[in-house]
Amino acid sequence: MRGEYNQLLTKPEWVVQLCNELEQVGAWETGIVSTSNRSRTRYNGTAVNVDAYGYDERQKLAVFQVRETVFSSKRFNRTHKNYFLCGYNENGNAFAHAIDSVARYDGTPEATVAKALCKVWQCTEKQLASIVRNGDVAFIPQPNTWFKEHVPVASKVLLAESHLVEGNIFESGDKLYVRGHASIAHTKGQHPSVAVEKGVYRLQVGYRAETWSFSLETHD
Repeated sequence: MRGEYNQLLTKPEWVVQLCNELEQVGAWETGIVSTSNRSRTRYNGTAVNVDAYGYDERQKLAVFQVRETVFSSKRFNRTHKNYFLCGYNENGNAFAHAIDSVARYDGTPEATVAKALCKVWQCTEKQLASIVRNGDVAFIPQPNTWFKEHVPVASKVLLAESHLVEGNIFESGDKLYVRGHASIAHTKGQHPSVAVEKGVYRLQVGYRAETWSFSLETHD
């Protein structure tokens, strides 16, 4: 069930726990901070709240809106919102990945997560099931016929500062692709290496939206 702004009114306990863990590691801090004077003639302060907009039980992923309201007795209140796709890395640590607004999503909780993932990986929902991911970098499946007249431009490339891709790497415009066997290794050792053995894949660094400074995403 959703509320007036499409936020989820009920959610599993693990979603609540995930939200709490991210607050504990400093992704955000909920509550009210008042700067009103003692005479109560001036009312100023900020309030930060978190709502869940989607979750996927199988993948243990959730979408949160973190909202800051700045209130004042001398002007209208101002509200800013950040959105995050959140879950757990392979090492068990909670992560928050900044995404674009999902306030208009009014489908199932799982559909909201799927739409958020499509934004992160710049892909279709049909492609989601075949993505091979290593942290913030992934292989996105592509048609096999694209590279018939292309030659590789590199055998290694470092993406997102810490993901080493090895294989037959092709270039088209501002995008990179691989064909045949290729692998991604995390140079900091926080994610296990992954590989594809055949087919054509686009190399995609997870898209991160810009955020207001009152809440922060995590990084590899």
